[in-house]
Amino acid sequence: SLESEISDLTERFETRKRVDRAKGLLMKNMGMSEPEAFRWIQKTSMDRRLSMREVSDTIIKQLS
Repeated sequence: SLESEISDLTERFETRKRVDRAKGLLMKNMGMSEPEAFRWIQKTSMDRRLSMREVSDTIIKQLS
């Protein structure tokens, strides 16, 4: 049970790091504010039925 919880927390932390990096790239390259960048990732995730992590990874690949 504890190992499962650690794995889940590790996964969430990694996702959060990627979303933050993608937000930073959107802010820098697209002139968005932080809330706008987060909302764009969130909306794209919902529209394309992808996880926010998948959307963030694509942004990182495209804008890095």
